Amino acid sequence: MRLFQKYSELDLRYPLQEPTLMTISAIEFFIMGPLCVWIALRIKYQRNEILTNYLIGITSAIQIMGTIFFVANEWSRNFKDVCQQSCFTYTFENIFYFWIFFVAANPVWIIVPLLCIRTASINLQNKLEGKSKRA
Repeated sequence: MRLFQKYSELDLRYPLQEPTLMTISAIEFFIMGPLCVWIALRIKYQRNEILTNYLIGITSAIQIMGTIFFVANEWSRNFKDVCQQSCFTYTFENIFYFWIFFVAANPVWIIVPLLCIRTASINLQNKLEGKSKRA
């Protein structure tokens, strides 16, 4: 509940339960969360690296799409829910919530999954080349 309260301070779409945001949140909770746990367990017990790398790619792609929809939805609404005033007023709240949490933090949710996809792709390629050499 406290986390939802903090998100509500950052983005007014949370208390309004805006449909796009609620859909993204549901996907993160019901799909991304279990997939991440499953991937972590597969990595810990080193089970079927090929499937694990495919799952990493799929999960990362879902994360990128969610971030794009999250940002694009707000962008299309002229940032009315994340800028409490004008986006270019430099109050502490605006710098903290908009410029740090929205502008600076959201690229991380694209860059890190892209790196994960790249690593998983290289791992898959190496694994599949290794299998074809043995055959």
